[in-house]
Amino acid sequence: MRNRWSLAVLIMLLCLGLASCGKKEDEQKHSSLLQTATPHSEEKHEEPAVSPEPDNTADDRSDIEKLINGKYDFSSTAVDMTVGNDAAGSAGSAVGSENAETGAENQGSATVGTDAEATGSGTESAGSGAEAAENGTESAGTEAAGTESTGSGMDASENDGDSFESSQEPEVDGTVVIDNDEISFIINNIEARPGKNEIEIGYFLSNRTDSWIMVQIDEIAVNNYEFYQNIKIDRAAASFDFGSFLLENVDFTGMGTDAAEKLEMQVKLMPALTETDTSETADESELTDCKELCIYPTGLSEEELSARELVFRNGENVCMGNDDCSFIVLEKGTDEKGFYMDLFMENFSDDSLTFSWSNTALNGILFDMDWSRTVRPGYRAIERIYTDLSNFEYFGVKKAEKFQFALDIQRPASEDEDSMVFIDLFVLNV
Repeated sequence: MRNRWSLAVLIMLLCLGLASCGKKEDEQKHSSLLQTATPHSEEKHEEPAVSPEPDNTADDRSDIEKLINGKYDFSSTAVDMTVGNDAAGSAGSAVGSENAETGAENQGSATVGTDAEATGSGTESAGSGAEAAENGTESAGTEAAGTESTGSGMDASENDGDSFESSQEPEVDGTVVIDNDEISFIINNIEARPGKNEIEIGYFLSNRTDSWIMVQIDEIAVNNYEFYQNIKIDRAAASFDFGSFLLENVDFTGMGTDAAEKLEMQVKLMPALTETDTSETADESELTDCKELCIYPTGLSEEELSARELVFRNGENVCMGNDDCSFIVLEKGTDEKGFYMDLFMENFSDDSLTFSWSNTALNGILFDMDWSRTVRPGYRAIERIYTDLSNFEYFGVKKAEKFQFALDIQRPASEDEDSMVFIDLFVLNV
């Protein structure tokens, strides 16, 4: 009986043990299923979709094109430079794509940086990157640098980017002053402007040499009236251009005409030593050509021009006149610059005469005023002289009433004759 009871208890314990093991095994299977399902779901969610390899070539070209468009002007020979850099950019992009296929990283951006560097400086080395792209960019960078130097500093030859071609020059009608294989200087327009008391003279200048030049114009005269002006025109190597200059303070009333009937000038050609300061560094000792120009634009003869009588105006003061010269104060007045006098001088002699004055006084107050003017034989000159009235405010002077001067006229010193032509003291009522 006891043995049966023990056997029954043993069987019950065995059943309970088997049941417990099954429950644990179910729990383990359920837990395993949960653990397996969760990472599988996350792995499936994070796995990137397989996509075709991106084409970096188009983006690279766009960046390079933006770099080039921001730096170079396509309207000149820089177009050749752009083509060279674009080729280098395409080659670099192709290498970047090839490296991307093989698993190399960041080669595309390095190529763009290298191409930008070559674009900015035109250096031979392409920088870091694949050796094949470096060699290709080296030749493209060299081509860009050569194109840039060819297109710089040449106004007339910019289009072909090679050398100056005389066939590019336009046909210019006018008075030829200088014309040879290297230089052409032509006066092509003379316009009188009586309303502004000025004359505009147009010109054409062509420089076919390989260095800067300067044209200096002086001893200018219109209708036998001298102009105390010195015109300087510089021109770059291998270039040509149209231009003009003004003759100012032209007394058309005194001339008795509104036209420029006779034009005279001396034209000097010389090299300009620098490109930046040509007007100061041109050396007249290296003068290469000098021409005397005398033309009659309206067809008037010299006899007709010389026979024309002077036009006198009210209020003129004829200070002196003899066989050698005449000196006349044409007009006196006051404007925003001060008290002025318009002086007329004419030289009838065979020598250059120098007119000057001393012992100047305004309203009886003496002051120093240096003035002189040289007139060539057979010419006239008109010049306006100013006196600043603010310098006399201390003496209570508010307006000019009287002007005093001692006129001195001399010819060049000579052993055969006295240099003194005339001297006298004048006091003029204003």
